[in-house]
Amino acid sequence: MEKTRGDNLFLWLRVCVCVVHACSFSDSSYRQTDMIADKHIHTHTRTHTHLHTLTYMHLHSCRPVATTSSARTPAMHPGHNGTSVQARSEVVVHAVAALGSFAFGSLEGNTAVMAAGAFPLLKQLLHSGNLKIVVGVARTMKILLEGNPLASQHIFRHSQDAGPIAAGFVGGLVQHCGDDTVQRLLYLISEGQEGTSDVAASLLARACQTRQQQLALSRARVWEITDGLLASSPKGQEAGLDLAASMVRGNSEQAALMLRRPSTNLVVLLGYVRHRRPFTRLLACTCVASAVACGALPLEKHQHEVSAVLHTAIKLLFAEPHKGIKEAAPNIVALLIGNSVALQLAASDAGLIPLLVSQVGSP
Repeated sequence: MEKTRGDNLFLWLRVCVCVVHACSFSDSSYRQTDMIADKHIHTHTRTHTHLHTLTYMHLHSCRPVATTSSARTPAMHPGHNGTSVQARSEVVVHAVAALGSFAFGSLEGNTAVMAAGAFPLLKQLLHSGNLKIVVGVARTMKILLEGNPLASQHIFRHSQDAGPIAAGFVGGLVQHCGDDTVQRLLYLISEGQEGTSDVAASLLARACQTRQQQLALSRARVWEITDGLLASSPKGQEAGLDLAASMVRGNSEQAALMLRRPSTNLVVLLGYVRHRRPFTRLLACTCVASAVACGALPLEKHQHEVSAVLHTAIKLLFAEPHKGIKEAAPNIVALLIGNSVALQLAASDAGLIPLLVSQVGSP
């Protein structure tokens, strides 16, 4: 009988989750994973195919999630049937990437990955000593959260299974965040390693959804960590702005705190609004718009500055081809003009209404 698309999706998800579950790389767990995978393969295809072959076959047929090439990799050690630890690490990296590919841009795929039990295993893999695995896991978890924001509860929930964060974490940054996943992300961000800290910050920004979570992160000195990101590379700056935007969303207290800080006050944010990188401009506009919407930045005192931010947001909507920018820019405009007739008229004069109507008509 011909297999349905759902059957194939289930098969590949189970194979990928089995590979992820073998992250300890012990001989016994690896052999057990082979047997589990073979059992599912026999059930669905009636043929015995090795786990590695299936994983790589599927990897070549789906859209990959990028992994960093600069991350450290473990030393070569012989394992089961001569397989090295590094080779097994690569299998896990590819399986994690494949899970992200399933979930990317597809509610069906996102739901299937979550239902297959991948998220708890991904949380454990964040504690891996292999940064290549860690970065890939963070990217896949970010994709899952973007498709299902309610999954943030899994980030801010304590897990007894994952190991402790690295020793020597300075400053007591995590004493107010009881969840070990949050602690691990804060540690990765604070380390400041390019290619790792920005991805961890972006994941944490996706996970921060409620006022309670914002307060917990603020008490864990997340603003000091944000300072370090903003003083780093362009990617780090965008990650810092992304994290700041998540902290002030619907929260006037955190927005006021952001505007008081030297690294995120209004003058600095306006500088980012004029940045050459479009995503930097977008994220800076988001920070200012959120501050306006929650009342932390009074329009009557900052009409000129807010008008400049509105102009940038409209320009992003008109001129930038990137889908993510075009999807986010209308929300920025809505936050800015919600309580200002003058800004509504300015947006209308700029031709925004016909553009928005055209977007409504072409989903």
